[in-house]
Formats: sequence, C-alpha cells, structure tokens
Amino acid sequence: DNRPEVDIGMLVAKQHRRKGYGEHIIAYLKNYYLGQGIRPICGCSVDNIGSQKALSNAGFVSEHRLMEISY
Repeated sequence: DNRPEVDIGMLVAKQHRRKGYGEHIIAYLKNYYLGQGIRPICGCSVDNIGSQKALSNAGFVSEHRLMEISY
C-alpha cells in the first residue's frame, strides 16, 4: 500500500510459449497501469532468457539486480 509501483507478471502455459503471448500480456499490463498513473515494475531470473526477451520487447529496461542468499 501507498507505493507508486505495482509488480506485474505473467505465466504462459508451456505449449503456448515462444508465440509472443507473454510479451503481449506484459505490454498490456504495462500500458494499463501507466494509464492509471501507477509505475509497473517486474523482474525474472537471470537464467530465464525467454522472460528477459519478452520484458525487453515490451519496453522494460533492467535497472537493478537482486541477489539471492542461501545458507
């Protein structure tokens, strides 16, 4: 609450991947929230090349890197 961002994401069924659906979903959500005056943010794993491409094609730019720490 009270944050100017919304974390968006999507999951495309395996049989429908690599057809542009993920890019379309993310671009739609991005435009929807921008129209509401809310900044959309999202992310994916560094090894998820497909998601990286979909996010990039939808207009997202990587600004941060997260670290996962396990003990």
